[in-house]
Amino acid sequence: MRMRQSAAGLKFMKNTFEILLAKAEADARTVKILLANSDSPREAIAFHIQQMTEKLLKAVLIHGKIDYPYKHNLVNLLSKADKLDDSFKIFSDFAADLTPYGVAARYDERYNPSAADVEGFYSAALNLRRKVYQYLGRNPPPL
Repeated sequence: MRMRQSAAGLKFMKNTFEILLAKAEADARTVKILLANSDSPREAIAFHIQQMTEKLLKAVLIHGKIDYPYKHNLVNLLSKADKLDDSFKIFSDFAADLTPYGVAARYDERYNPSAADVEGFYSAALNLRRKVYQYLGRNPPPL
């Protein structure tokens, strides 16, 4: 569903778009810092990877003027991004695996990612980050 916005609404969405990108980059830098410390809790790292991914996808949807729910479901967000550019589909397994780390993992001890899981999530998230910036016609800032 396409968004219909007034001039004030469009300005708000532009500001939200830039804020989401900045916050996604803050999450990416946080992950990089946490990964450098072997004592960092892996579920916290996975949470920040999930948050980075969510914010990047929401920025894509705002850019494409697509409404999105205020939920943490990466699969749903990715399916909407696919409507703008079907090359986002390659991230569907990643989105499904990472989604629980946005909310459920914070309250459920069954979600305890291995070091390999976290490295895989981070690698996929960096690939998605590159794809998002390519889609937006921008260069990603250095981490």
